[in-house]
Amino acid sequence: MRHADAGLFERLASMLARFADDFRELVRTARPYLPEQLDDRAQDNWEPPLSIAGCWWGEFGRMFLTPAWMLVYWRRGWDSNPR
Repeated sequence: MRHADAGLFERLASMLARFADDFRELVRTARPYLPEQLDDRAQDNWEPPLSIAGCWWGEFGRMFLTPAWMLVYWRRGWDSNPR
């Protein structure tokens, strides 16, 4: 990040503030699809980013489930059942 353009973080902060204003209620009330194969902790961890992704992409936000599943399997071992 040492080589970031001048003003990058100010622009990002402005964009995030705008997103928060525009989608506050949608994120607050979001109930994204969380597969039961993810344990409770994984579901708790993935609910916020999936809620945010759903604001921008709707069902396309489900693409974030692939990394969620991969992390759960990696944490427990690839051959184990995620539950």
